[in-house]
Amino acid sequence: MIIPDLDEEEAEDLTAQVAVAPKNLARRVQSLQQLDHEIKYTLPSGGGLDLSILTASLVPPEMVQEADATWEFDTLLQEVTQEFTAEMERKAEDAAAMKEDEDEDKDKKGGDKKEAAAEEEGGKKKRDRKQSLTEGLALPDDE
Repeated sequence: MIIPDLDEEEAEDLTAQVAVAPKNLARRVQSLQQLDHEIKYTLPSGGGLDLSILTASLVPPEMVQEADATWEFDTLLQEVTQEFTAEMERKAEDAAAMKEDEDEDKDKKGGDKKEAAAEEEGGKKKRDRKQSLTEGLALPDDE
């Protein structure tokens, strides 16, 4: 085995040599948005499953994404409280209106029953009066 001398190494001039540049392979890296866009339209085969219902109900991302908004606790609490109060008042008004409608329907039905009873009673009185009149006019039997 031979160990090279340092003197021999110095004899070679390395400054005149130029390093070979690496080959530039143009590798383009896709952004997350591009990858998401490609994945959005690529669905798994499903292995025999019918995915038509799923694909029919997919919503485009533009309709789902919302702009970021800062929330302030005090104003948010006030808005929710006002909406809650308005909803409770609306429900109370609806319940009161429904109760009034039911009461009116009962009154109408009760009034109809009262009218029918009055008509029946009036008809009975007329029959009784007619019968009493006819009894008074009855001709004596020929015996």
